[in-house]
Order: sequence, then structure tokens, then C-alpha cells
Amino acid sequence: MNRDLALFDFDGTITRRDTLLDFMIFSIGKPRAIGVFIRLLPSVFAFLTKRITNQQLKETFLLLSFQGMEERSLRQLADEYSKKRLPKLLRPTAMERIEWHKAAGHHIVIVSASADTWLERWCQNENLDLICSHLETKDGRITGRLLGLNCRGPEKVRRIQQHLNLENYEKIYAYGDSRGDREMLDLADEGEFRLFH
Repeated sequence: MNRDLALFDFDGTITRRDTLLDFMIFSIGKPRAIGVFIRLLPSVFAFLTKRITNQQLKETFLLLSFQGMEERSLRQLADEYSKKRLPKLLRPTAMERIEWHKAAGHHIVIVSASADTWLERWCQNENLDLICSHLETKDGRITGRLLGLNCRGPEKVRRIQQHLNLENYEKIYAYGDSRGDREMLDLADEGEFRLFH
């Protein structure tokens, strides 16, 4: 019999808060982060009034936060973040459910709009597969743009179908907490919305 598949959103589902914002503050410090937030306000207003997309808002945030940083340096910070900071943000009930799936021998995949930069090491340590957004780099430096589309909404389903043959699984579980997870939850046999809140 084929084994089951468990798809987990990360931010807000496994964690108590958004890790993009948290990692940014961890990486560049609070004083610089405040400056980023101030400069981001016009873009937030443009997003709320539907003049720019979610992807455009996110890339503006990434440009202001990380543009020009060495990828190697950012990944070193990300490794430190995954060890020191990320464990404090995890929801115990979500981790218990992940352990339940592991014990049952299920294939577990984290499907996140956050980037592999700070999720990859944590997923490796937890022995979990990862489908996520990716930061674009050029000549070893972060450009501040995404490589391809932001992994949310319909893009989550497209990436899942691109990386996995869903016919190989007997049952599909999915866990999410926001509008960006709805399509993934609809894909599953058993979709749980905000189960760990």
C-alpha cells in the first residue's frame, strides 16, 4: 500500500509568527528594521488599495532588507537563526502532529512562501522535505527579488504537483492557517485550517 502524504504550511501554522519578518530583524537588527518598515509603508498602502500584488510587496520588502548582501553571509545568519531563534517560535501542538506523521511513516513536506535561505537547515534537521520560495542571487549576492513566483495560493499547488506524483499516495493531509493555504487544503483528502491555534 502507498504511504500517506502530509503537507504543512510553515508560517503561522507550525510557527506562532511570520518568519520572514522575524528573520529580517534577526539578520539586520532592530534599528535597520525600523527603517525598512518606514520605507515600506507606501508599498503596504499600495497593496491594501490593490495597486500592487502580494509578490510586488514581498519583493519590495526583500529589496529593502537584503539587497546586496552576500548569499554566504545571509545563509550563515540563517543557520544561526534556525538554531537559536526558530525553535522558540514553534507551536508544540504542530510539532506533535509532525511527530505523529513521522511515527506513521508518512511523507512530510513543508510548503511555504518563506525562503529556503532560513527554512532549509531546519527542515534538514527535522528530516522534512521542503517546497518554498527562493531568493534570487547574482554574482553571490542577494538581488532582493524572488526566483520565480511566491509560493502561496495556487502556486503552492502547482509546486506540489511539479515535485510530487500525488497518485503515489493513499491519503493526503494538509495543514494551513491563511488564505494563501486554501488551494493546498482543497487539494487534500483531509485539510485542517488553524488546527494548532
